[in-house]
Amino acid sequence: MPEIQIGKTTVRETEQEGVIEYAWDGVRIYRISIQGAGGYATNSYLILDGQVTMIDVGLDGKKPRATFDRGLEVVNSRFGQKVAIEDVSGVIITHGHTDHWAMLADPRFKGKRIYAHTLDARMLRNYPKVYTEAQELIKRFVREAGWDLDVRNIFNLEHVRLQVQEYELVELADGDTIVNGYEVTHVPGHSPGHIVMKVGPVLFLGDHILSETTPHQIPGHMIPGCGLRPYLDSLHKAAALGDFFGLPAHEDSVYPIKRRVDEIEAFHHRRLADVAALCRRPKGLFQITDEYYRLRPETLNGRTVSELSRDDQILALEEIRSHVDYLIEAGLLIVSGEDNGIINYRAV
Repeated sequence: MPEIQIGKTTVRETEQEGVIEYAWDGVRIYRISIQGAGGYATNSYLILDGQVTMIDVGLDGKKPRATFDRGLEVVNSRFGQKVAIEDVSGVIITHGHTDHWAMLADPRFKGKRIYAHTLDARMLRNYPKVYTEAQELIKRFVREAGWDLDVRNIFNLEHVRLQVQEYELVELADGDTIVNGYEVTHVPGHSPGHIVMKVGPVLFLGDHILSETTPHQIPGHMIPGCGLRPYLDSLHKAAALGDFFGLPAHEDSVYPIKRRVDEIEAFHHRRLADVAALCRRPKGLFQITDEYYRLRPETLNGRTVSELSRDDQILALEEIRSHVDYLIEAGLLIVSGEDNGIINYRAV
């Protein structure tokens, strides 16, 4: 039973059949890994603190629902709790990406109070419209990048549906205090309305800070409130909150948070330097992206961009464009012109 000392509080960590309990004083938090497509998992957290609150719920479907139900069974059988979905009073969504809220469509969640930052609440209120708009943005983005891709049914998430009127949606803002005094901090970048939340010695991180990978960056010109610059600013904001034990929405716990923030920032600055060096002569975004991942093949497990799935190729283009935008804002890169609709960039 590992123990983590956070200030004057000792957090005890116990694992049973894949479910992890974090305990201090009278509070119990249970991490349940919600399995989605292709082995991709989202950490959903159950907080027992006089009432039952959830943090994120994962994607929807037979497999995600089954893995959540199995996790809840372990919470009861192995940790001695008596809790059901019906006992959940509120669900806090760290940000508007579907792998964090789509399982709300499970009828057992209907009628519950849902918390989300006001900038990401639009995803829950009108997802079909947001999805359609995103499809059109990505089609134009890919053309401007100079990459010939089939952009029909991008990311295959058109089936996601949520009748938000069947819930009580509470929109959050930076500095709000909710539930049992839980403190909300707005950290835009990975999404416009991303939040982290303080619960005692724990900071729920969502996708903002992950233990192994760096969260995906979407260019700010595509979605205002996203982009590398606001993300790095938000990293500093999260680190300045103090000494907390970090519980992210993917991968493993993060402690100390400040050290991981420094690692992520250093990674992005190395990538910025690489991208700037690749742009000594004018190049389109696909060429820059392809050359970067050939330069750093370890970031794609030895693969090239063209060897990725179509959706992952788009994510790679978005990631590098976020760094290109940062360099343009810093005056280190310029748009040097267009060639048959393909935008070219050049270092200053």
